[in-house]
Amino acid sequence: MGAIMRMPEVLTGMVEATVNSWLIAEGAAVDVGTPIAEVETEKATVEIAADAAGVVTRFLVDANQPLVVGAPLLELDGGDGTSEANPAPRASDTPALAPTLASGDAPVVAPAAPARLFASPLVRRLARERGLDLAGIRGTGPGGRIVRRDLEALVADTPQTPVAPAAGRRLELSSMRRAIARRLTESKSTVPHFYLTAQCDVSALLALRSDVNAVRPTKVSVNDFVVLAIARALVEVPRANLIWGGDHVLAFDSANIAIAVATEDGLLTPVVRDANTLTLSQISSTIADLAKRARAGTLRHDELSGGSFAVSNLGMYGVEEFSAILNPPQSGILAVGAISDRVVAVDGQPRVRPMMSVTVSWDHRAVDGAVGADWLRTFVDLINHPLRLLV
Repeated sequence: MGAIMRMPEVLTGMVEATVNSWLIAEGAAVDVGTPIAEVETEKATVEIAADAAGVVTRFLVDANQPLVVGAPLLELDGGDGTSEANPAPRASDTPALAPTLASGDAPVVAPAAPARLFASPLVRRLARERGLDLAGIRGTGPGGRIVRRDLEALVADTPQTPVAPAAGRRLELSSMRRAIARRLTESKSTVPHFYLTAQCDVSALLALRSDVNAVRPTKVSVNDFVVLAIARALVEVPRANLIWGGDHVLAFDSANIAIAVATEDGLLTPVVRDANTLTLSQISSTIADLAKRARAGTLRHDELSGGSFAVSNLGMYGVEEFSAILNPPQSGILAVGAISDRVVAVDGQPRVRPMMSVTVSWDHRAVDGAVGADWLRTFVDLINHPLRLLV
């Protein structure tokens, strides 16, 4: 028996997704696990695979159409010509009605459906922003896929006509941007945040980082130390290492830290798992790999879930201090500012020290003020005495 393949829940808690492009054509034979479509979710662009073997008889949705989990995607013939009974037809499957012909009139032919365009999500977005029609572009990517270089070549070959400046232009939101807006609005309006701020003296950390980098082929960053200190502090203060579950809390023995990574389409938060068990070098290489694949859009969906705590570092942008919004169900997020020289009291005397401001946001349903303060004190002590992180 054939079947209707439906939109799977590729990420935990996913409500809506958009089919960016089909990776197979109607009439193609597929096996279980064959990639069939590129889907944009609220967190990333991922591939979904066939959950049964057979021949794709027809698509039931068009590309760039938002869908809820469980919506029909395609009709799959298992080989006996049958399929799920009475699937909902697409609007494009209904032929246009021809008008009644007068004597001598030429017959009217309904127009054929346009050929499907195979283009990356980035190319589709850039084309929309620039008002370009992808139908006239010959793709040079695998299988004729339209890639960014094809779009740039078209722009270079197209004469530019001066236009009058406009007051503004409408940019449609991606599924990811809509989801970010929805989730953070829900978080700020339904999760009782409270904030704690502290100053870290990073004199010893910067000296230790310099010594470490002198003997490493690849450099470790201040952020690598920060992530390791977050993980160790969560283990040392286990009452802070939990998440709210509505009528219960979930406590963790290890630290799974979500790392905020800025991409062209929005913010992604891949997770460094069991960070408390990793060395500084392992933390550094793991973060570098996750960030690289986040920007390339090649993260696996399981790498974007399961974090209990997050970190957002805007220090490289010169931001000295800020507060971050929680991404439920995570109970904490640390906002890390830039390092700057400040005058502080050392043994009762004014001294100039490299200082770093950090602000932790807590979910007050899961973490009390005293527990949050104990965790922050532990974190600051680890940053101020970084040798503890290496032993």
